[in-house]
Amino acid sequence: MVHGRGRKFVTPYFFARALQRMSRVEGGQEPRGARFGFSASERVGSAVVRNRAKRRLREATRTYLSQTARGGGEIVGCKDSIAGWDFVISAREAAATAPFSDLVTEIERAIRNLSSANKPTQRQPRRHSLQNGRDGVNT
Repeated sequence: MVHGRGRKFVTPYFFARALQRMSRVEGGQEPRGARFGFSASERVGSAVVRNRAKRRLREATRTYLSQTARGGGEIVGCKDSIAGWDFVISAREAAATAPFSDLVTEIERAIRNLSSANKPTQRQPRRHSLQNGRDGVNT
């Protein structure tokens, strides 16, 4: 569901998508915590490389969250909490060999970007270059 309706953020090391979960009124509880999923397609490389890329992204996410989390999943500098968000992070080839500090920085950018806006992103309408006529010829 995150891939179908979620917001997207692209880096040189991974693609990230996020979707805010709908709160369930059952028991009056709000959704707790953020959920993260990690994947790597066969395009990334052999099984060893794919697993290495996922492990590194998982640890980069864990490192970032442990450094910046403030009770209840608050992220310093984010307007809103990431509690109630689902994130899917899909590795790219470069994730297996990138410097670890770069992975942590890109994870931070992705989480901040994806969880900061309350509204889903809307695509801007395409502007047509045809201003004077249907065929673009000035008459």
